[in-house]
Amino acid sequence: MTVFYTATVCSKKTFDNIFANSVAKPGVQVQKFNYLIIKGIAMHSEKVIVFSKVPANMTTKLLGHSISETENEANVEFKNISWLKSKVVKTLNNFFIVLTETIKKLRRMKNTETVVSVFDTLSVSTSLALFLASKIFRVPTVIVLTDLPEFFKSSWLWKNSLKFIIKNADGYILLTEHMAGKLGVNDKPYIVIEGLVDTLRPTEVQMQRKRALFYAGGLYKEYGVLKLMKAFEYLKDNDLELWLAGNGDLVDYIQQASSRDKRIKYLGVIPNEKVLELEQMAALLVNPRPSDQEFTKYSFPSKLLEYMSSGTPVVTTRLPGIPEEYFKYLFVFEDETPEGMARTLDEILRKDQEFLISFGRSAQEFVLREKNYVVQGEKIVKFLETVIALKNSR
Repeated sequence: MTVFYTATVCSKKTFDNIFANSVAKPGVQVQKFNYLIIKGIAMHSEKVIVFSKVPANMTTKLLGHSISETENEANVEFKNISWLKSKVVKTLNNFFIVLTETIKKLRRMKNTETVVSVFDTLSVSTSLALFLASKIFRVPTVIVLTDLPEFFKSSWLWKNSLKFIIKNADGYILLTEHMAGKLGVNDKPYIVIEGLVDTLRPTEVQMQRKRALFYAGGLYKEYGVLKLMKAFEYLKDNDLELWLAGNGDLVDYIQQASSRDKRIKYLGVIPNEKVLELEQMAALLVNPRPSDQEFTKYSFPSKLLEYMSSGTPVVTTRLPGIPEEYFKYLFVFEDETPEGMARTLDEILRKDQEFLISFGRSAQEFVLREKNYVVQGEKIVKFLETVIALKNSR
């Protein structure tokens, strides 16, 4: 089976290059999620052809001199789309390159290979192109849907293009079970894949840790970061630190708070390798996202799997998008007020160190066993085979 895939994703080499040469850093989680899906699919199929919408931006330097047009990793071929600064020209360029390249490849195959097209709809221009080319050749189409159109601040054209693709796709890879009902796709094949972890991450659990709480991700009030900071103010332990990494509209507030309270450390936007290192150094990893927001039914916090794979204990709010099987490996903020969160944090930090190490290791073993990209990739490929069989039977 050959899988066509498109998303805002690229090879690890290209992503590291863009990250190092951009002032505004590209999103790590979108790259990691799609990259691990591609790796997982590649483990169980003959070939994956990726039309890469590289995550460059206006601050990326030396791009034209440092990115190859085509890159290969094992049986994955990355076709990097030329990056242009004009938004309109870039969108049209992305669309026509993917459309023409897909049509050329499908013509050469002449129905001699089993093919399926998979796309992350966050990249609408390339997804629409791959979708239309696939429909021309009756190739099954499967959407990777990580968010719902209604929760995006985008143009009418963008949202309606996305709704058109969703309505007419043959199958769906969703983050949560709630998404199927909301989209009205219960009568079509779908699979829930909330995330994947990399088996290559060092699994040795750190015995000596810094007395620190660590949060890495978007620094926004709606993500619960302000509540976390207010909760931290209630904790009077002078040896305890709060590490915050990422970007968002709370950066100025955090920097001001850190000048008043030296225990608060703003680490900026740092490479994922450094984030992974800090996760294994901290005493506790925190996901403070409020559970009462409507969109949390239809999302799964991507950092949660990364946190759990570190072997460090994790505390989270009880988000409706998190499957129940996870909660036996997580501490939970049952009271999401700053005072309630502070009490929970204090209770956890008072627990016996050996218990905390064992608790973190259990979570690590769970995600590395059940949610690694090889296992999840096998589920996805079996699902793709089901979609192909249903399409061919009509």
